[in-house]
Amino acid sequence: GQKVCLTFQGKPMAVMDVSSKWKPNKVKECKSLYGTSELEHPGALMVACERGEFYMGGELQGLSTPVRDFPCATPAEVREMLPDDKDVVAFQCRNPVHRAHYELFTRALDAPNVCEGGIVLVHPTCGPTQA
Repeated sequence: GQKVCLTFQGKPMAVMDVSSKWKPNKVKECKSLYGTSELEHPGALMVACERGEFYMGGELQGLSTPVRDFPCATPAEVREMLPDDKDVVAFQCRNPVHRAHYELFTRALDAPNVCEGGIVLVHPTCGPTQA
């Protein structure tokens, strides 16, 4: 397949060996992901206005990592920090953690498939938060 250089702020980040390319049905995508295709929804607006006409997929070869204004561990570094002998309940959210989130991930520790002494990994994502 064709090789494409993926950049962030002009810096090469990865090379993709394109194995598939398709024209998405964005209305169907938004209804499936967000339950609506109305442009008042920020996710639907992003799909309509910020994503290109075609989607591509394929194998990636990383070239570098982005420079951030805050510390950010790689997936391998996060795994290295976790204990080998404990179950891990992972929680990822793009919004600030509030009481309902806290209850959700702490109660997950009581699930029957989580062994005694399990731990919670709260993994924040970066990006726009809901208004």
